[in-house]
Amino acid sequence: MESTRILESIRASQRNNPRYWFLLGEGYLNLGTPEKAVSPLEEAARLEPANPDAGLELASALLESGQFTKSEEHFRAFSQTRPDAPEIWAGLALSQLGLGRPREAENSRARLAALPESPEKHEMLARIDLRTGQKALAVQDLQNAARLSPSNPQIQSMLARAFIANRQFEEAIVLLKPLLARAPDNSGWLFDLGDALLQTGKLEEAIPVLRRAVEISPGLLPAQAKLGEALLSSGSAQEAARHLEAAALMDRDGSIHFQLATAYPRIGRQELADKAIQLSVDTDRDWTV
Repeated sequence: MESTRILESIRASQRNNPRYWFLLGEGYLNLGTPEKAVSPLEEAARLEPANPDAGLELASALLESGQFTKSEEHFRAFSQTRPDAPEIWAGLALSQLGLGRPREAENSRARLAALPESPEKHEMLARIDLRTGQKALAVQDLQNAARLSPSNPQIQSMLARAFIANRQFEEAIVLLKPLLARAPDNSGWLFDLGDALLQTGKLEEAIPVLRRAVEISPGLLPAQAKLGEALLSSGSAQEAARHLEAAALMDRDGSIHFQLATAYPRIGRQELADKAIQLSVDTDRDWTV
């Protein structure tokens, strides 16, 4: 985050430097804000059109920001010049899924599956399979990736998340604890471990893990939501309400507001409970229409 702020501060003096625009766009991608990455990566690609890295990062930013028509166009062009790159066929398949064209996406996935064995190939297959809801298949993909690269923490982390998606919580816990022993302040891994512990009913273990994730990354709203859920289950309604309120912006199905409606009467705020239950119903309706 700090490096991105520094890059922003020297924007005017670096406007003709493609490397500057590439690093700025990459920084925004790493921060999880792909919509901010698109413009600087477009500038990097314009200034240095022969650099495939800028074009590929731009395609990824377009995909992650939901601009599927543009991302498909970029990935399709790359598929002609770099047909052996797993991330290109995965990006093309994910773009086609975003455009509602599953048959074309399946063809792109088949091209990816036909590539030589590599950890990257199986990582990319897992991304597609998670997107299409094939969680057990994604677990298999990532187990294959881990077999080919057993010491890769990124693959271990992705496999843990696939285990959680497939409700294999104990398997996820086994993977995440050693990862956190090496990087105890990784808020993403802390969130994943806390989530898995919560799902297995281990409240006393889950709460401090989730609390630490929120301390490190207060803007990690899923961790705020899970911590609020855990605290509410443990009877700490006052603290639970604070974290659920912080997470309410990400409430797509009404579940967070429903939990707030449960917490508020326990702390003497019935008037807020009535509003929360109405918001719970309205939010769920908005996302299901």
